[in-house]
Amino acid sequence: MKYLPLMPHNGKHSPVMIAFPQTQISVRLRIGLSILVMFILSFAIVVSSASSVEMPRTAVKVNGLLPQNIRVSSEAESQTVVRDSYTVTSMTADEKKASAQAYAQTLVTDPAQYQCLYNLWNRESGWRFDAENVSSGAYGIPQSLPGDKMAQMGDDWRTNWVTQINWGVWYIQHSSYGTPCAAWQHSEEFNWY
Repeated sequence: MKYLPLMPHNGKHSPVMIAFPQTQISVRLRIGLSILVMFILSFAIVVSSASSVEMPRTAVKVNGLLPQNIRVSSEAESQTVVRDSYTVTSMTADEKKASAQAYAQTLVTDPAQYQCLYNLWNRESGWRFDAENVSSGAYGIPQSLPGDKMAQMGDDWRTNWVTQINWGVWYIQHSSYGTPCAAWQHSEEFNWY
């Protein structure tokens, strides 16, 4: 038996070696196996890179404080959220925020636009799905006014951050803002969007 390299050595990683009887291996089989191993290793690198992306863990407060008229109901912290095949149970408040932010990032894939959305909804609700502005009636992560406008995305708009984020992104895209950065700019100038 002779050990044959499946991939050329690139100087950074050791070559992958597999034992084959030298007389029984064809060039085509060796190339095919090389491609398969490269695909598997590439997939493993992509998966490990994706799982190591760190999302912001806490909300950034405006001037160190959240607005006084935002309140959070304590019973909502223990609810199970179900939307399509996406189920979240027994999560801490920080885990819920991180999950909501990760979901929003799947809808707003441009990093600059996502940063604007992140800043906007940090200011509006601290990314809390049960945030309510008691003076205006605005509700949820995007602070929909009135809150029940989000019902067009689902009847669970009060308790499901997926429904709220879907509505919030749709609202920004279909309003005069068009993009999260335009909505954030308006919020910076007028303190609302």
